[in-house]
Amino acid sequence: MIQKEYGGYLCLEKGDREYYKNTNEYSVRRYNAARYAIIEAIRDCGAKSVSVPNYMCPSVFDALDKYNIEYVKYSISGDFIVPTENVKSADVIIVTNYFGIFSPIFFDGVIKTFGNVIFDNTQAFFSAPVLKDGVYNVYSPRKFVGVADGAYLITTRFCKAEGNLPEDRSAKRSSFLLNAAEMGTDANYELSLAAEREISSSGIMKMSAVTQYILSNIGYQRTKQIRKENFAEVHSALGEYNELKELCDIALSDDEICPMVYPLLLNSDYNKTREELLRNRIYIPQWWKAVLENNESSAFEKHLSVNLYPLPVDQRYTCDDMQKICGVIHSIIKQS
Repeated sequence: MIQKEYGGYLCLEKGDREYYKNTNEYSVRRYNAARYAIIEAIRDCGAKSVSVPNYMCPSVFDALDKYNIEYVKYSISGDFIVPTENVKSADVIIVTNYFGIFSPIFFDGVIKTFGNVIFDNTQAFFSAPVLKDGVYNVYSPRKFVGVADGAYLITTRFCKAEGNLPEDRSAKRSSFLLNAAEMGTDANYELSLAAEREISSSGIMKMSAVTQYILSNIGYQRTKQIRKENFAEVHSALGEYNELKELCDIALSDDEICPMVYPLLLNSDYNKTREELLRNRIYIPQWWKAVLENNESSAFEKHLSVNLYPLPVDQRYTCDDMQKICGVIHSIIKQS
């Protein structure tokens, strides 16, 4: 804790708009990364074994290995419903709200089946926490707003602080965000990767003051509204080609859902899509290549890894930007 100072230059100011705060209904704990919030949730419920989806960011598996937590993997199907009959043996199950397009009601069956559930809402920052005993909700704000790190763990199970953990320091790590404002994201890509490597090696820490200050000054309602509008714009243009069209239709009909991305799943005929997008300076990640090397992965999970294009719909962009992206993809489809 920094001793209070008086005078001198002005610095970052802490606002009062942080999206998740302690309430009478739930407790909020703040960590440096979502993977570590998941580890803390596992520890809190006393689980000795964890069920984890194959289709999951490798950083979660790395954290589980790092903290010697036993886990078993399960596969998701095309409807994204968790196969509860095959994963009952674990003490806790991690369930991912993929792309941020599912409402909490979608997971009712999982909650009824398992005593302990960790909802991975890293792709669903605005999804309301499920407030039931034994249920944990993990959020990653940096997937939705401009911070370099940070995570929330929300539950009704405890009301204690983060304990004696050290507080993260992320001022230097956040430099790529400031540089990007002047030079663009591509020019600072290597710095962003270095920041990610630093998080991976840091271990479990409290959320940094820098991150918390930034999060307390975000216009969240604007962020949410723009994402929803951009999602609708892309779906209107590309929905007919999307193998996940029905799920996106449902997401659009629910006012409470705010997606992280537009999940465009194309068939394998369009295998040059990623390089064409890159040529047009449209940077689309591939989630997650490790799935292809896992013999336990289902055919659908491998299809997702190769043919899913998580298109950006965030608050940096307008509907005109969405039309430009869709125009490039239309050209690719017509040429295939």
